[in-house]
Amino acid sequence: MFEDDYKAANDALAPSSEAEQRTLASMRRADRSGKKPRRISVGLRNAITACLCLLLAAPAVFGAVKLASKPSERTNPAEPTEYSAAVPNAEPAGDYSEVFAWLRPTLSDTASFRDGYFWYDASNGGEIEKSAYEGVRAIGAPTAMDGVKACSGDHSDTNVQVEGVDESDIVKTDGRYIYVLNNEGVAVLKAEGADTRAVAHIYESEMPLHNEEAGRSFCGMYLANGKLIVIAQEYKHLPIYFRDPIVYGKEADTETNDANESAEPESTEECYYCFGWFRGDTMVYVFDVGDPERPERISALCVEGSFNDSRVTDGRLYVITSYSPDTEVYPDDPSTFIPGCFDNDGKCELTSVSNIARIGEGGSYTYIAALDVSDPSAFSDTLALLGSTDTIYCSGTSIYLTMSNYEEKKEIVRFFTDDDCECTIDANGDHEGTLITWYEKTGICRVSLAGGKPVLAAQGLVDGTCLNQFSLDEYDGHLRIAVTKSVSHWVEQALEDGGEISYFVDDEDEVNAVYVLNSDLVTVGRLEGLAKGELIKSVRFMGDIGYVVTFRQTDPLFSIDLSVPASPKVMGKLKIPGFSEYLHGWGDGLLFGFGQMADTETGGTQGIKLSMFDISDPTNVKERASLHIENIDYSAAEYDHKAILVAPERGLIGFPAEYDSYAIYSYGEDGFAEKARIVFGDSDWCGAEGKGLYIGSCFYVIDVAGTVYVIDLNAFELTATVKF
Repeated sequence: MFEDDYKAANDALAPSSEAEQRTLASMRRADRSGKKPRRISVGLRNAITACLCLLLAAPAVFGAVKLASKPSERTNPAEPTEYSAAVPNAEPAGDYSEVFAWLRPTLSDTASFRDGYFWYDASNGGEIEKSAYEGVRAIGAPTAMDGVKACSGDHSDTNVQVEGVDESDIVKTDGRYIYVLNNEGVAVLKAEGADTRAVAHIYESEMPLHNEEAGRSFCGMYLANGKLIVIAQEYKHLPIYFRDPIVYGKEADTETNDANESAEPESTEECYYCFGWFRGDTMVYVFDVGDPERPERISALCVEGSFNDSRVTDGRLYVITSYSPDTEVYPDDPSTFIPGCFDNDGKCELTSVSNIARIGEGGSYTYIAALDVSDPSAFSDTLALLGSTDTIYCSGTSIYLTMSNYEEKKEIVRFFTDDDCECTIDANGDHEGTLITWYEKTGICRVSLAGGKPVLAAQGLVDGTCLNQFSLDEYDGHLRIAVTKSVSHWVEQALEDGGEISYFVDDEDEVNAVYVLNSDLVTVGRLEGLAKGELIKSVRFMGDIGYVVTFRQTDPLFSIDLSVPASPKVMGKLKIPGFSEYLHGWGDGLLFGFGQMADTETGGTQGIKLSMFDISDPTNVKERASLHIENIDYSAAEYDHKAILVAPERGLIGFPAEYDSYAIYSYGEDGFAEKARIVFGDSDWCGAEGKGLYIGSCFYVIDVAGTVYVIDLNAFELTATVKF
């Protein structure tokens, strides 16, 4: 019967017990506020299994392994016998067959799940049609436009974490021209105050798709060495079809999914469309902007995998993607399961086996490709790490990648329970169940960038999870990382019908820590037990001192002495209302904080708050000035540091306000003061909250949908509104 086939297919597709428990634990934590009893049935477990397979490893799960030869259209490099870096915890690949063996547990056995829950295009013999990824479309001559004179002036840049390590953005300037990226391409504006005007456009049509059937979204761009580099994400929708037993004659029991086996559809037209997943690739377009008014495309390159992040440092672009094998995988054809890069001529070279290693479980790679900006015809070096990663931090000499991990313990206990589905562990309890304790951990990889070549150099592990890239910092050969440590407990009790019910153990208080690791990512120092019951909201490391903001109802700002790596210690602590979600060194013993005011009783947020901290004495940090902006509830700068402009040299702070305006504030002896507020017109562009920058005596607020507002910094008056 269909039920038996369905169960067998689900068993074959089942994710690891670790992944299932991770999902269940996340659901429990998310539902804690309601404290409603939740009965986990067998059906729900099957649903969780199916969702995990699709969401966590869809491309690999649905990959059809075919033991047949298939000619490759991509270049397989020679396979060296030794791995390029010896990392104790990583597994270097010996050859491509070993890489396939790593992937094999994540791949399905057949191209069609006709006897299970999902299957592919039945009209194509149960096989997914091959994707058209055969190369970059022929490159034509770019469109040139007449130019005008240039201007100059000191200017602001993208707000980055590390000086000398650039990060992509949708607005860039060289002090004479402003480049704006939106869904139509790139507009080049001559920055001349009230006379600012568009002088060139690079339209979307001038940036060829790698796969002509794919959709595309632009991710960001760089200005480097006279080049404009535009990064885009391509995606192709691949449909999956779901058997709807009612459509095929004999009605089914919806409780058991008992379908008529003879009602198998003959073609996709008979299938009920369910959903699909997206195959992603990352495009890199390089333009010569030596003459910004006549940009000329030099190359169009492709990195396989969905865009994750990027950096430019020391004249090289590093693109980081997440790559999963396509829907068809052939063990004798490495091009079907090894990532590669396409050069400007559309030729793809696979990653050398010497640059592949396994750093975790699963069927996806973290893929790093390096491009010499001075010679952007092809990527020079690549590194493929089998395992998913989360946070990315680049120090300039190394890229650090973090991975979510956990440790689980189980034991049989007795307990009492209450009506809120919580329980108390007690040896005399009237119920018996399994106590599950889940410890969150973070794996870390260090990728050396020596000589411009990404090489896996070290791997380590710490307790807890980090907030974002500012939670990591490299200094004097050591990595410092701030984490929140969560320990989750719950009890599962089996039911007679085969299901189970979960009870929460109400002692899941968080605690925070700072760890110091050496270049081999071995922990050499630790500061634990920081702010129990609170969460880290922001971190900034500044030389020998780290500043950490935690929050529950009020904002403790900790100053931490890291001058002795083996023994970090708290130097000072300041508790104030609200919390800072972004910290930025202001100079002259000051630290700027951007975040939210909050109710000291409930912790509820009450609007944007600006803070200036006096850190001249780290043992006695003070809040020198603050401003609660009650009419701005939200800003993109709360989660995106590139959205805010912090210019101590000008005494200016600029940030998007709500979804339709941009605010400019000053800081001086009298504290914070509002200087300007630009409200945008109607816009259908998702980034309409805008960007801000200054050049000389002018401040430019850019609504990337197509408007620039020019403000005179002497009088803070709007002098021009320019459409582009």
